[in-house]
Amino acid sequence: MNNSNNIIGPSKEELQKYWISNRQHFDALAKHYFENDQKYYDAYIAPFYKSPSGVSTGKSGNRTALIIIIVSVMFSVLAGAGIIAYFLISNHISVSEKKVIKTESSDTSDDKNKIDENLSESHYIQGLTYLSQKKYEEAEYHLKQVAKDDPDYQSAQQVLESINYLKKYDKK
Repeated sequence: MNNSNNIIGPSKEELQKYWISNRQHFDALAKHYFENDQKYYDAYIAPFYKSPSGVSTGKSGNRTALIIIIVSVMFSVLAGAGIIAYFLISNHISVSEKKVIKTESSDTSDDKNKIDENLSESHYIQGLTYLSQKKYEEAEYHLKQVAKDDPDYQSAQQVLESINYLKKYDKK
């Protein structure tokens, strides 16, 4: 019981405890003091009903602000990391794709001999070039020439499987 200032009733700390752990008891106290000691009710109990979180002890407000700041910083860091990852992934083009783009842009004619003359290009790149021109037989020929020790061998095998599908459905 609060005996300071000649006010008889539970202290603010006790009321806070009742507010959190035993709401039924708190409501009974509130009714009692509302009917019998309006001054005590207004000073100590009414603030709990005016604020949904009860009476602030000062520390919980700081804790809430700190939590909001931490969550905001974490969200900002994650969003920034996501944006950076997106740009790194979207701007990444493999060496093989760059060679295909370069070959396509420099090769304006459909002449097979012109591509074959460029011996610096691998069979894999030549096969992809023919595939982009829908010349499936030439593409298949070059992709089958990719050596097993070539780093593009597995990719060439996958493209060969795709060519069979494309040849079947491109005729329609």
